Amino acid sequence: MDRSTRSLLHFPINHVAADVEIGYATMFIGGALVMMDRFDPAATLEILGREKITMLGQIPAMFLMQATLPSFANTDFSGLKAIMWGGAAAPMKLLRGLKQISQATGAMLMTGYGSTEACGFITYTQPTDDLEQLATSVGRAPEGFELRIVDDQRQPLPTGQLGELAIRGPFLFKEYLNKPEATAQAKDADGWFYTGDLGYLDERGVLYLNGRKSEMYKTGGENVFPREIEDVLCEHPAVALAAVIGVSDPLYQEVGYALVMLRPGASITPDQLKEHCQSHLVNFKVPKTIEIRPMLPLLANGKVNKLELKREIAATTTSHGAAP
Repeated sequence: MDRSTRSLLHFPINHVAADVEIGYATMFIGGALVMMDRFDPAATLEILGREKITMLGQIPAMFLMQATLPSFANTDFSGLKAIMWGGAAAPMKLLRGLKQISQATGAMLMTGYGSTEACGFITYTQPTDDLEQLATSVGRAPEGFELRIVDDQRQPLPTGQLGELAIRGPFLFKEYLNKPEATAQAKDADGWFYTGDLGYLDERGVLYLNGRKSEMYKTGGENVFPREIEDVLCEHPAVALAAVIGVSDPLYQEVGYALVMLRPGASITPDQLKEHCQSHLVNFKVPKTIEIRPMLPLLANGKVNKLELKREIAATTTSHGAAP
């Protein structure tokens, strides 16, 4: 970033992307902020060309919604120097599309990992990373950032082993305002913050994420991470967005329930999507139910509102006596 940077800001103003990663960073360097009061896929594409935006930072769901629009193919991306995403993994089919834009414009592709409590990104991929690396990892932490993976007792785990990500450094928040119990639960006496995110570190210190600890569910005694299933569903050309949650089951304790939004004009049945999953996943990871909806509920930051979906499905389960 430099004084020629022109950043598009369409996140909620209380979101860390607005506060730090895009808003503060652009102002600090003396660049220009082009601001929208809300995310609008079609309007965003028009603004990119009209305002000659050089830095576009979004979450994958935003890119996916834009890519479904007819105007996407005619959008002027020529001003872009950096295309960035965070908050979730980008499916490979999206990355292939972003790579085409990158090759046409020279724009850098980058992702990373961060949180509000860490005031933004704390790991970054490198400009030389290939699509496989961009799809599976969130890069490494620079000097001054400490990362480690811990077990349920918060003891460090060896390289390559899956556990909860803990972070430490002067970039961390001090406390949750007027919530000492929540602060004490999230931060220990040594200054480590326990993120609730699951992942592992390789021998180079590159971080790979497997989703939120709170989203993981057990089916027949096996741990299932929704992100893996969502990635498989989103790889299907008919699928625009997917969300997978665990629901109660009398036999297996929990089973997967997938909610899918199709691309405009696409047509596919739940059984066909289940066959697609069966060809890419072991049997216990295949969702028991796949529901196709015209739209999935989104939060203001563009992520799928899984809490609302859980409430809806829980209400259906209660009223019918069993999971659909």
